[in-house]
Amino acid sequence: MIRLKRQGLFNIHHKTVSTPSGSTRRKPRGRMYGLLFESIQVYIKQDYGDELWATILEQAGIPQVVFQLHKTYPDEWMVNLAKAAAIVLGGEVNDVMFYFGTCFVNFFTKFNYDQILRRAGRNYRDFLIEIDNVHETMRFSYPKMQSPSFIVQSEDRNGCVLIYRSMRTGFTYYVIGQLVQCAREFFDVSVDIVVLEEITSEEGCHVTFRLNFDNRGYIPPSGRGSMTDLGLANYPEVKSSTFFK
Repeated sequence: MIRLKRQGLFNIHHKTVSTPSGSTRRKPRGRMYGLLFESIQVYIKQDYGDELWATILEQAGIPQVVFQLHKTYPDEWMVNLAKAAAIVLGGEVNDVMFYFGTCFVNFFTKFNYDQILRRAGRNYRDFLIEIDNVHETMRFSYPKMQSPSFIVQSEDRNGCVLIYRSMRTGFTYYVIGQLVQCAREFFDVSVDIVVLEEITSEEGCHVTFRLNFDNRGYIPPSGRGSMTDLGLANYPEVKSSTFFK
């Protein structure tokens, strides 16, 4: 058995996964652009060879296909490829989905789309806040995008809580791979991700992440930050008598 490469790239803790009472997990629905599938194909061929890629396609029940960047394909193909790769290469499906996520970010840069991400903000914090706007920008090139939603719910000097909502299920670790690789590739930041909660239903998924990283771009709310947080700890104390004599 061939072991999955690039393992150990991330540190993830999946604390809780819950599904609302009465709901059932379902396969991803909808379609996604060939850009995502092409990224997987390119890096699996690069890392493991053409023959193993053909084996993974066969295991996934997907015909030999030349993915077109602007053509859409069934969502479930991505999950099927991950399950097949886990069998063929060895490893867990979540690990493979994470790997797929990193592949997409690396492939993304080949088309200079990384410039969109770099313009989203000066640091990783700004990027996280602007993810939805990045998707809207991409919609000009990919008008049928069924993009997820990301909201920074809260933040502090050590990271943030990020809410991820999507009509798709089963892509949590794919997203984590993207988040980790974007942090590393574009902002030279190491991030530790905790899945605080994952709720799935027929409508999709709602995932709460805790991202631990050096959030140096964070500014505490006015009047609530300490002198150290505000960067004033090294200034000398000034007494009121200096101004009022």
